[in-house]
This record gives sequence, structure tokens and C-alpha cells, in this order.
Amino acid sequence: MDLPESKQYHVEATNTLRDQLRSSQEQVNRDRQTMVYLQSMAGISAPTIDLDQQSLSSKPQAKPGCRSSKAQLKDLQVRYGPNYPDVRKLAQ
Repeated sequence: MDLPESKQYHVEATNTLRDQLRSSQEQVNRDRQTMVYLQSMAGISAPTIDLDQQSLSSKPQAKPGCRSSKAQLKDLQVRYGPNYPDVRKLAQ
């Protein structure tokens, strides 16, 4: 059906399509790696601490509560630094 001269054209077209397929597969693999990375980073993100909802000015807490407040203060100082407003509020 085809002329013998068209054989080279079909071989080149096949090679081009094979290269496109390989490129598409590599892009899919890169996208999957990115998706896994982003999902792992979403799981690592630190929880948000809302200090306004906690009643810090209420009765003094017992020792177990003080330990959690001290640990929370230490975490906030590490994360935001000593001059951050929420750190100052919790320290008071």
C-alpha cells in the first residue's frame, strides 16, 4: 500500500512518538514525586495554637498544667522568638 520510500518516514514518526511517550511518563513520575513530597509536608506542618481561647488569667493551674504551659511557652519561643506577642502573653 505504501511506497518503499515512505518506510523511513514511518520509522521516524514511530521514534518521535516513542520519545513523546517516554517524556510524558517521566513527567508523570516527577508529578507523583511532587505529590508525595507535598503530602508529606502537609503532615509535618505544626499545629496552630490559639492562645486567645485559653484562659490564662483564670485561677493558677496545678503543677501538671504548669508543665504544659512551660512546654508550650518553650515551643513558642523556639518557633517565634521571645518578642512575639503571643509568647509575651503566655510568659505573663
